[in-house]
Amino acid sequence: MRRFRQILSVAAFFVFLLSPVLAERGHFISLGQVDLVKILAPPPANDSPQTQAEIQELIFIQDKRTAQEEAAAKADERLTIFQIAGDILGPKFTPDNLPITVKFFERLGKDEGFIVNHAKETWNRPRPFMLSEKVRPCVRQFKSGAYPSGHATYGYLCGIVLANMVPEKKEEIFARACQYGYHRMVGGVHYRSDVEAGRISGTVIAAIMMQNPNFQEEFSRARSEVRIILQLP
Repeated sequence: MRRFRQILSVAAFFVFLLSPVLAERGHFISLGQVDLVKILAPPPANDSPQTQAEIQELIFIQDKRTAQEEAAAKADERLTIFQIAGDILGPKFTPDNLPITVKFFERLGKDEGFIVNHAKETWNRPRPFMLSEKVRPCVRQFKSGAYPSGHATYGYLCGIVLANMVPEKKEEIFARACQYGYHRMVGGVHYRSDVEAGRISGTVIAAIMMQNPNFQEEFSRARSEVRIILQLP
């Protein structure tokens, strides 16, 4: 948890390092504010010792994974806050009960998507199964760039935002965000460095979004809705 706080405390400074030439804008953020190509280190080269070690790690995970772990990785293909936090926040935390929250997190997801896709397209890192036939994914296979992991970015972004809504459950939420990213490795579609880059990306995106007045307004409404439904003060 300390690493989350450390990154959040300095992430705002990244905005001053970025060029304003990238103009695509979402609901709460623009590419000019968060260009991950300038924030993240480039992914390891395909023939680098690190990539080879990461492939071996995935093969090790693959050889040990259980049917239950495969099912969890498949379930976590779903990009929704309810998939991430439903088990933590209980049966009342559902889309039907939380229409304002649904719309708010959908907007977060769309913003995260175009920020991450720009980096994916720039680096176009091959997925693990594209470099080694020994890697056998148990989830859907995409040939889009692997770095950074979009699922991991989404999980950490949503985890940070939700933990600010329900700080009573922040430890469980952060642990779940970590698990959500790791399941992309269990599924065989991302390297560890992809997931780590997703952690950094989600944290930076959250830090910049939180400075946006529109974000603050919509966050406040969603937070109130969540806490009322969960019967929290």
